[in-house]
Amino acid sequence: MKGKNVPLLVIENPPAGFALSTGEDIKNMVEKSREQFVKKAVEGGMSKDHAEEEAKKLIGATWDVGHINMLRKYGYEEKELLKQTKEISPFVKHVHLSDNFGMEHTELPMGMGNVPTEKMLELIKKYNEK
Repeated sequence: MKGKNVPLLVIENPPAGFALSTGEDIKNMVEKSREQFVKKAVEGGMSKDHAEEEAKKLIGATWDVGHINMLRKYGYEEKELLKQTKEISPFVKHVHLSDNFGMEHTELPMGMGNVPTEKMLELIKKYNEK
């Protein structure tokens, strides 16, 4: 890809309860999107190695910590939320910070709900070099 201002495709996890709202769902979508990118880029004349490198750079996830916390209303506990975060961590390009108590789609200031933000950010940092 040419230039520094090439857009990124970052897929955000929607509020829990909607389709594609888990870490595994978003991970699978990112992987399939990268595969399609590579296929099209190779068809267009790019080497497979370069296409794979570009796909990793350009296609990833926005991890919304408030959205994943909403799995609590379906019985998920903190350890499961952290498992979801670990699953998506290698693909994260952005993090959307908001807080809630896991029952409603509220956008509380950080620290006013029960989102385990610090633990989630530690996992993302551990499994994601950038």
